[in-house]
Amino acid sequence: MRAPLLVSALLAPLVLGGPLRAQAEQDEDAYETEESELAAKAQNPVADLISVPFQNNTIFGIGPFNRTANLLNIQPVIPVHLSSSVNLINRAILPVVTAPDVTRPEGTTWGLGDLVYTAFFSPAKPGALI
Repeated sequence: MRAPLLVSALLAPLVLGGPLRAQAEQDEDAYETEESELAAKAQNPVADLISVPFQNNTIFGIGPFNRTANLLNIQPVIPVHLSSSVNLINRAILPVVTAPDVTRPEGTTWGLGDLVYTAFFSPAKPGALI
């Protein structure tokens, strides 16, 4: 019962391959173009792109009990359009710290570190020089 279905599923791309294959190639080209544009924007620090990267630092071997500490930095970057020619790029770094009690083999404390905020003015349409 399943053999005809399997054969038709395998032969359909060969019989209908022309239009379907061309459409699939167009979709793949559009995806690659979109992907390369996004990669270029991700590398540009003043691009019109909201991002929220996380940076994690783990420190091993703390104190006489070889404890572990952790520092997670949450770093959102949010551009705001002030006018048609100027953007304000907002960037914050919020550390989340987990620190062990170095005098005992157990017990940890966690909390938020100091928030660091920076703002940059940038042209809305950057040229060769930003």
